[in-house]
Amino acid sequence: MAKTANDRLTIDQRLEKLGRQRELVHRIKKTGIVCIVAMFGIAFLTLPMSLLGVSEDLIDSMIVIIAPLLFLSFILPLVGYFAGMWVGVKEKVLASRMTPHILEKIMDHLEVYEAYEALDTNYIKHADLGLPHYDRIRECQDYTKGVFRGIPLEFGEFTLEEEQTERDEDGDTKTSYVAVFSGLMVVCQHNLDLQDDFSISQYTTYIGGNAVRTESEAFNKAYSIRGNDGHSIFYLLTPHYMEKLLALSNEIGKRLAMQFRRDGKLLLCIRGLDLFEVQEAGSAAELQKQIEGEMDFLGKILETLEVPTQKQLEAKRR
Repeated sequence: MAKTANDRLTIDQRLEKLGRQRELVHRIKKTGIVCIVAMFGIAFLTLPMSLLGVSEDLIDSMIVIIAPLLFLSFILPLVGYFAGMWVGVKEKVLASRMTPHILEKIMDHLEVYEAYEALDTNYIKHADLGLPHYDRIRECQDYTKGVFRGIPLEFGEFTLEEEQTERDEDGDTKTSYVAVFSGLMVVCQHNLDLQDDFSISQYTTYIGGNAVRTESEAFNKAYSIRGNDGHSIFYLLTPHYMEKLLALSNEIGKRLAMQFRRDGKLLLCIRGLDLFEVQEAGSAAELQKQIEGEMDFLGKILETLEVPTQKQLEAKRR
């Protein structure tokens, strides 16, 4: 008990220190913005004053002020950027140490937690979820596998990036990547007997011969469906189930996509769900409460979708 209390005290101290460092980074960035605004403000005033023949001494004084502002406008954002990255790394390291211990208390069984490992990216590459066009998958982390609320699952965060190319006046090209999507991919199981895969997405509107519409216009606006196994689709999408999905969409926004595969896997994607970070936590107790809240959010989605538990899956096989 004494060791546990000392560990929590050490974590509290580290979180408090990180909080102070985050605040310092915020102040550095804010000061840099103020310097940029002040520099352009003074420069804006200097030009008309010189044209109006105002005292050269006054103009020289203003130019002298602009010089250090120019330096600070360049250096402070740069310092803030790298300091922010450094603090972010420290936060991730601390979160990676705390998270598995918290998950062991929350989940029925935690088999794996790896902060810097990725869920198999083939689930992302080959899933029909209506994800936006992308050129690469980045920032795959927080891989977790186990049993949660009776449901066997694995999940991990990911970010999709699109390549952008710009050409300068000399004809040289510069390539950069811009994030177009980030979220959580959850892999679990369904208990439907399917002849083919089908998808339900809020990220796109499926078109073509295998796009499916329901009799509910409200549902058709909130979700788009694609698949060839119409019998299975409407076996799942009962009026009651569609009402639950609509209520979920109204509560959390258009953040969901799912694919029911004939191999028994259910792929669930939740846009914007970023788990197990410590930015808002000021103590070990706050971090535990935060992670419990994030997992509760995930659990409510799984329960709303009526994802079968291990017992239900086993009963289906008998």
